[in-house]
Amino acid sequence: MGQTLLLTGTFPLSRTHLREGIDLYKMQPLSSTPSVHTGLSPIMFRCANRDYMAWVLWCQGYPDQALAWRQGALHLAQEANHPLTLARTLHHFGLIHHRRREVQAAHDKYQAALDVATEHGFPFWAAVATIMRGAIMAMAGELEDGIKLMEQGLATHRPLAEIAQTLYFGHLAEAYGQQGRIDEALDLVAQAQAFAEQRGEQEFEAELHRIKGNLLLVQVPSISGKRDQKQKRVDAETSFEQAIAIARRQAAKSWELRATVSLCRLWRQQGQRAKARQRLAPLYGKGLTPPISGRRKHCLGLARRGEMRHDRSCHESSCPGHDMAFRLAQGGKPCHVCKPPTPARSLTLPSER
Repeated sequence: MGQTLLLTGTFPLSRTHLREGIDLYKMQPLSSTPSVHTGLSPIMFRCANRDYMAWVLWCQGYPDQALAWRQGALHLAQEANHPLTLARTLHHFGLIHHRRREVQAAHDKYQAALDVATEHGFPFWAAVATIMRGAIMAMAGELEDGIKLMEQGLATHRPLAEIAQTLYFGHLAEAYGQQGRIDEALDLVAQAQAFAEQRGEQEFEAELHRIKGNLLLVQVPSISGKRDQKQKRVDAETSFEQAIAIARRQAAKSWELRATVSLCRLWRQQGQRAKARQRLAPLYGKGLTPPISGRRKHCLGLARRGEMRHDRSCHESSCPGHDMAFRLAQGGKPCHVCKPPTPARSLTLPSER
């Protein structure tokens, strides 16, 4: 029940049922022996409940709690030494790192899931790990190799199952958009939206509208008439507002934040900074902040105390002071104490190692 509600985007109720499932399976022994009733092992259910709980928590705006639940599921899977459970748990762990934009950690989890799935002959988990490994590579800037892997994984995945295709189509559409293949990207989004409508799979619905809005904005420079350009921006803004409305209806704060950031970026480009800041600030006031680590915590403290000042020598895009959404919420002041940016670590294919 919890998984079904998750897929339909009913996150609060899904969380309630998953919590009940987790409590029930606590009373079961940690066994990988298949049940005579379901043919599945108790360890699979114990880990699956935790995996889905983590995803719900991320969607609702609790990324740290989501990571903790994923870590707990991985510990159980490793302790049980059950390859199928381990493959799916590693894959789902990668999804949380992916959403937290922890590129290398996500890539490593996807690769580990792929290794386990390949070794033990789990074609479904090998396919989805390949898709998401390609998606994280595209996020890291390796577009050509990333798209190739996503297309390869989807070709294997489609005959096996239809679940989560809205997620995979969305990632591939984003990568196509970065490559300038806007028409193909919009077509993929339309397919994903039709699929979601047909099957009721709405967990990714808000994000699909956000992706569509971003793709429409990419088209603007290629349009000659100013009136048509203006209409395209209006269409993009409508997509962002639809994404926000869906996320609010689903109580999905993380999806709401992502869509709001895209909307406020558009307003900022149009010179509507005050409007953007007013729309975005309440979300940050509810505790939703960009992922912060180590040396950037000091920058965040300065921002909260209003002690950040402009310094053109700072170009660290991952610093909270330079995060677009955070700058808007803080009044547009970049950080002055970051270290210079470091080169991104390249993600290599196994054949290149």
